[in-house]
Amino acid sequence: MKWLKQIFGVKPEDDEIQSGATDVILERTKFANATKTNELVISPNSVNTSEVKKHTKSTLNKLTKVQLEDLARSDFGLELDRRKKKEQLITEVLNAQ
Repeated sequence: MKWLKQIFGVKPEDDEIQSGATDVILERTKFANATKTNELVISPNSVNTSEVKKHTKSTLNKLTKVQLEDLARSDFGLELDRRKKKEQLITEVLNAQ
């Protein structure tokens, strides 16, 4: 491992003991004035179903494959494969509703 440390320019082990103590001191001074906050809470986006537009087969037929893919990604978080037929893409979007 010493040769690997030398390649990447890591200091020898003797210096690591001394630098370890200075790292602790630097870390304490870095966060000396920090204020404690609450834990990070991540909650899923709540989607109001009354605001979500219902798509029908006729409205989706008017869109191109690219537009269908963008619609599915933005509204439903669904990734569509544009190599499939347009009818298959439409059924996937309708099933995702």
